[in-house]
Amino acid sequence: MALDWFYRAMEKQVGPVSSSELQSLAQAGTVTPKTPVANSPYGPWVPAEQVKGLFAMPNGSPQLAMATGTAQPPRATASEESSGMGTATKIALVVGGSVCILVLGFLLWFVAIRDTWELKNASRVSAKLDEAVRFQQSDPLTAYKIYDELLKEAKQHKIKDELFAQRLADAEKSRAALYPKVQEKIRAAQAEKQRLAQEEARQAAEEKQRVAEEENRKKAALEAQKIAEEKRRAEEKRLKEVVAAYSNSPQSARNALNAVKRVEARTEVGINFKDYSTVVGEAWAEVKIFTESPDGRKLPAFSFLLVSAMGKQKIALDVWQLSLMWKEAGLRGDEDLHSDMRQKYWGAAHRRIVMAESLITRDDVAIVLSRIAMLEKADAKYETEMKSLFSETDTVYSKAKTKLYEADIAKMSGRPEDQAKHQEEAKGLLQKRKELLQKIEDTDEQDKQRFSDP
Repeated sequence: MALDWFYRAMEKQVGPVSSSELQSLAQAGTVTPKTPVANSPYGPWVPAEQVKGLFAMPNGSPQLAMATGTAQPPRATASEESSGMGTATKIALVVGGSVCILVLGFLLWFVAIRDTWELKNASRVSAKLDEAVRFQQSDPLTAYKIYDELLKEAKQHKIKDELFAQRLADAEKSRAALYPKVQEKIRAAQAEKQRLAQEEARQAAEEKQRVAEEENRKKAALEAQKIAEEKRRAEEKRLKEVVAAYSNSPQSARNALNAVKRVEARTEVGINFKDYSTVVGEAWAEVKIFTESPDGRKLPAFSFLLVSAMGKQKIALDVWQLSLMWKEAGLRGDEDLHSDMRQKYWGAAHRRIVMAESLITRDDVAIVLSRIAMLEKADAKYETEMKSLFSETDTVYSKAKTKLYEADIAKMSGRPEDQAKHQEEAKGLLQKRKELLQKIEDTDEQDKQRFSDP
């Protein structure tokens, strides 16, 4: 049975070649006694000197076999062929066939238990190792990477072939020899790889955080929308209940409103300070009783307007009292200012009375209520600003009168320079009074606009 042969030369695998070709290579010195040869590209590999007859027969086409006894039997002579096989020949054939079967069984067993990675990748790995050898001088880093990649891959498998294992061992030595030449580049590459990995991890973390934040934002928006919807429904329900309460307002609310309206009626027909003080006190008591009652608490906007209206009446009372104090002291205050301020406060009270009455008499209660919610802060601001402006204006007028009096004294004393000085100061104070009076007018006008009929 003719066999194919493989041999290794210059770290490369060559074959298949016939027996005669292998004989010729041996004679030419290409195949030496130490050259690894095998009948299969996967081995087993043995030195060529173990092949019987390879170096003993100088001519012809020898029948070669491993030293294990797989040699081909000699061909029968012409006489034997014509007369039939002899006994010795038959025995030889039987023995040879048995040996071949044993060898074939051994090979099949060997292949079955051998790591398939070695069988599948031996040629590829050998080619890559040859490539690394070529790069060792021109590109040490590339050669090192090839060695390193292949050795890491081979380390995961059990290598059976001794020559293949030896070549991998040589590759490991080559890698170790190359390391000093490329270690700086390797470190730089590793550092860059680590940097890229860190950058990738950072970007992944940022993306993860961005996605999480986006999800949280969406959840928060949905939650806010849900809460807003719940508030809107609750407000609608509350408003319906409030509108129903105002539409069916109790008699006590009407009584409190009438008490405030009586004060307004008295100021319209004329009233002295004493009577005005009495009616304001009586109305305030009735309003206070109502606002603190269960009926008053059920109508908060209505109660607010009544309290605000009576608050303006009370401030008008304080202004009137201040005018009387000036007179009792023998001084003349800013009577025009005092009278004007009383009228403005009475007007402010009237606007609040009208709006309070609309809550319990009109059908469009919801519109009035929506306005009142924005008027509470404005009402407090109106009172604060009007009190401040009135006090400042009254003080400025008093100072102006004092300067005019000092100017008259200087004139009678023959001091024209002091007279001119005091007159100029009085002029400046009166101009400031005029500006303050305009601010009072503007503030009152703003209140009129806010509390105008909706």
